[in-house]
Amino acid sequence: MNLGGADWDRTGVAFDLQAWRAYARVLKPGAYGVVFGGTRTHHRVWCAIQDAGLEIRDTIMWAHSQSITHGSDIA
Repeated sequence: MNLGGADWDRTGVAFDLQAWRAYARVLKPGAYGVVFGGTRTHHRVWCAIQDAGLEIRDTIMWAHSQSITHGSDIA
């Protein structure tokens, strides 16, 4: 899945269960990770993380809009 158009975004590693299992294998017990996901696809990343045996402790969402607000276009 290519959402951002950047080279690193072309691999699909965020949804790759084998990659998350490799991370889980090398992390020390109790270690924390910071994972970023898109607003429309973060649930897929979370599922891959949990399927790999890791635990989701908390989530912080940064919701922002890049569209033009039509309400401020008063003529």
